[in-house]
Amino acid sequence: MSNLPPDRATDLPAAFRLCDVQPITTPEDFERYYANLSDVRNSDTVDAVSTELRLKLPGEFSTVLFTGHRGCGKSTELRRIQRQLDEDYHSIYIEADEELDLNDASYTDIYLVIIRKLEAELRSLKLSFDGELLHSFERWFLEITEESEESVEKSVKVEAIAEAGATIPFLSKLMTKLLATIKGSNKQKMVIRQILERNVSRLQADLNLLLADAHRKLCAKNSNLKGFLFIFDNLDRVTPSVARHLFVNYAVQLQELNYFGVYTVPISVIYSGANLNNSFGAV
Repeated sequence: MSNLPPDRATDLPAAFRLCDVQPITTPEDFERYYANLSDVRNSDTVDAVSTELRLKLPGEFSTVLFTGHRGCGKSTELRRIQRQLDEDYHSIYIEADEELDLNDASYTDIYLVIIRKLEAELRSLKLSFDGELLHSFERWFLEITEESEESVEKSVKVEAIAEAGATIPFLSKLMTKLLATIKGSNKQKMVIRQILERNVSRLQADLNLLLADAHRKLCAKNSNLKGFLFIFDNLDRVTPSVARHLFVNYAVQLQELNYFGVYTVPISVIYSGANLNNSFGAV
């Protein structure tokens, strides 16, 4: 839904709201407010991201970084990229500041967000994971985290009620609980991350199986699509230490996932001398 006024300002409060710069998100707002500034600013980066993803074939996965100074219009341009690629991908747009603690985020947190968002998107398309694959993953995940169905159900009871009676799959509840725990408890956060890092090879393998199953289901529904495109916006707001953790120290862990992804990244990391082109695509 548009967050911009439909009409010209006629008083000071309305003018203030129109000047309160927010990302352009809806097709209607793009038609009305988007200004193409390619003649006066370099648009090569935007074009490079769109071109790289458009040229990929199904099964040729890519993760690219997208950067720019704060307030330069990255979110709006990401929405434009999303629109440009609508015929090639089913995009999942993620505002990282709503899902993660930007002051203390780990690559394993991103894994959990991907699982939760992927399941929710499949459900919105009236699709679902393979039952045997899903059961195997849930059973293993409960074992390593020492959770139980009862503990998960109890912890997300409020969220379930908020869904107005909708049936929420257990996988979504499990990811919701772990992500909430990570954001809310420093001690439990460390425990969960240590468990996931000790078992990261199995976690990566199972996540890739879920991604592959989701891609197959999506492409069977629409043969024109190459798969899901994950767009992580607002990751450029993470602290310098978190940025180095995600995009330098653990770049390989993000690259080993078989999916198409775009991550916003702080511009300071691009100029840090870490040579991110060795790990990522367009930067």
